[in-house]
Amino acid sequence: LLLDEPTANLDVRYQLKVLGTVRALVDAGLAAIGAVHDLTLAARFCDRLVLMANGRVLAEGTPDAVLTPDNIASVFGVRAAVYRDAITQTLAVTLLAPTGRPIVRRLRPIVHIVCGGGTGGRLMQELHLNGFRVTACPLGAGDTDRVAADALGIEFTPVPPISPIDADAQSRHLEMVSAADIVVLCPTPFGTNNLPNLEAARYARRLVSIEAGSFDERDFTGGEARLLYNGMRPVARVATVDQAIAFCLKETASFDISATAHDGSSQSRSGTAQIAGRG
Repeated sequence: LLLDEPTANLDVRYQLKVLGTVRALVDAGLAAIGAVHDLTLAARFCDRLVLMANGRVLAEGTPDAVLTPDNIASVFGVRAAVYRDAITQTLAVTLLAPTGRPIVRRLRPIVHIVCGGGTGGRLMQELHLNGFRVTACPLGAGDTDRVAADALGIEFTPVPPISPIDADAQSRHLEMVSAADIVVLCPTPFGTNNLPNLEAARYARRLVSIEAGSFDERDFTGGEARLLYNGMRPVARVATVDQAIAFCLKETASFDISATAHDGSSQSRSGTAQIAGRG
């Protein structure tokens, strides 16, 4: 079965119906070859992919082997985060920015993020795109901020889900806080398990606190987190992620060594073709 962009101009329901039908035919023994431009759909439904650019095969193999950030940058000229979807367990691709987007190259600007529960994902992405080296606090399996950190290649200490942060993880966290030029405290809910993340933030050289709503509404420790928070002396208190990014850019301006830089090496891009099937 040969398919030329079978999901073009279809709404999301019929995209799934069409590719689900093809998948069932393939599982029954039919071979299917199709040109598909939605990389996440291709990874979900296809057994093997062929990535093409300017009439040449750039990569061929399983979705994991083909859909890498470097390959996507080479063919499409965009920087992408590639990660495994927690529900489908197939690869998902999030496009971040064109490779020609100017980014600031710095000597040693490290921003450490204390986050969790989805409060740090966008901050990680924007700081990463602006040329910072980004690290993050210990994050448990299944946490959406951990998914974002994995996708962006951001360093953090993995810990089990819904478990206290042990001494080893806390020791590593304190090392990251000590190494950071700026530590950003996100509006994260704190309970007994992740309270050590808040304790570690006290040792920041320069602490920025994103204060969205009342701290008491996200203190699930009976007031212990509030006491720690009250004892902190941030150099800046901001209301939004954008304000935190602006502060980081301003405070590390002296690290700039060039105004613009580009990654990616291709010129014109002609798209991608995928193969699905077992024949």
